[in-house]
Amino acid sequence: MVSFDIDAALSRALAEPDTRRAEILRAAETQFAERGFEGVRVRDVAAAAGVNIATLHLHWKSKAVLYESVCRLHARLLFQFAGENGDTSRGLEDFVEDAIEFLTAHPHIASLALQSVADQTPPEVPSLFSHDVSAFRAIEEMAREKFGGTATELEPMLVVLSVFYFTSVLFCDSPLQRALLGGSVYDDQEVQQRIGRFVKVMVAQLMGAPNADSAPERIKR
Repeated sequence: MVSFDIDAALSRALAEPDTRRAEILRAAETQFAERGFEGVRVRDVAAAAGVNIATLHLHWKSKAVLYESVCRLHARLLFQFAGENGDTSRGLEDFVEDAIEFLTAHPHIASLALQSVADQTPPEVPSLFSHDVSAFRAIEEMAREKFGGTATELEPMLVVLSVFYFTSVLFCDSPLQRALLGGSVYDDQEVQQRIGRFVKVMVAQLMGAPNADSAPERIKR
């Protein structure tokens, strides 16, 4: 990959959201989330951002650099969310509701996360979390502190991964899902609420509740 300071470019794009650098990053995020790394051409991103290819290369060097930049952007957002919501005294319901609100506010995160799980990018291109395994370790420790007493037979990391896999699929908002649920998780509040109830009960069961009826009353609401 071309030598390029991705973190510095990303920080500049976030600090200056009205610049071409930022516009290209936003266009790339949408393109990659919708079509994957292989399905996107540099000219597609340039056209979506309203710039020529030379300008795109000036700011971001290559498609691979852009993809990793988007992945690092999402990792930053997830770290920020974990840091702001890592208080172990908070209830499960509040945490899940905040997570759902976070994912609906950032509709491209789930798609890129699922691409990372499905290994849909070339091995030489760092995908989401490939360089931020510590994010999962931090969340694992949160799960251990918050729910360790109720899930002695479960490995916290397997719980974290199970929730991650399920929520990545649920928030990818596929045409099949919209048809089956009657709406989009990003546009239909009733669908959001249904998915929210499902995730809460699923997490409660993973953390030790033997069935949905035994989950805490606040979780079932």
